[in-house]
Amino acid sequence: MTSRLSLFAVAAALLFTGCASAGAVESPSAPSEAQAEDPEPPVVMATEAATLDDALATAEALASDLNSYEDQRAQTTSQVEEAMSQALNALENAPSTGAVREATRAWREDWDVVREEVDLLATQYAEVAARTVGYFHHLDAQTANISNANLRAEEQERNDEIHASWRNTAGDATQALRTLRANLNNGDDLYVTMLNASLRSGFDTHVERLRALGEEMQSALASLEAITSEGEALVGSLDESSSEASASNDTTASNE
Repeated sequence: MTSRLSLFAVAAALLFTGCASAGAVESPSAPSEAQAEDPEPPVVMATEAATLDDALATAEALASDLNSYEDQRAQTTSQVEEAMSQALNALENAPSTGAVREATRAWREDWDVVREEVDLLATQYAEVAARTVGYFHHLDAQTANISNANLRAEEQERNDEIHASWRNTAGDATQALRTLRANLNNGDDLYVTMLNASLRSGFDTHVERLRALGEEMQSALASLEAITSEGEALVGSLDESSSEASASNDTTASNE
């Protein structure tokens, strides 16, 4: 009997010692009343940090896509201007059948490049549009976490306003891209008429058509800048974001 009591006492002592050791590892100091009521403050802090990182990453990704889009818009605009300028100079300054033939050849080459640039611009725009879906989803999800009902409603109203404004601008941009696509086909048609003109006399109407085509292309490209402006209203100055990101990268590299 004594032996059994001794074994029981030893087991109890080991169990108590083990629990005390485990407690010492998990909590070096005695928990306060606040900690006792909310035993997981480190987890909450980690979640808040992750949420902040996610929010910043979302904004920076959208800013990066908008920068790429605006660069491509500028590149496309420049290419259209160059194609138009060369064709008009050839037709206006050397009005001859030979000049038309040279202009026709150059136009075909230049217009193919314009088509490639427009395709790239459409791709960049699609990436921006896709990115904004995640941006607004993230914004609404964050707003839904606000516990104060009145404040939550105010924030959601702001979200809805900028989302509606973005949708309007995106709708206009989609139409502008359709205009560019249609004018690419018009440029192809112009090439055929220039090719025909190189086989016969008379090409005065090509100058007028070129000018009209150039004006429509430039107008559509200019209207697409609204996407950049609207994007800046969402994430702030794009140049500023880029410089901040660059500075952050430089700091990280120097620390490493």
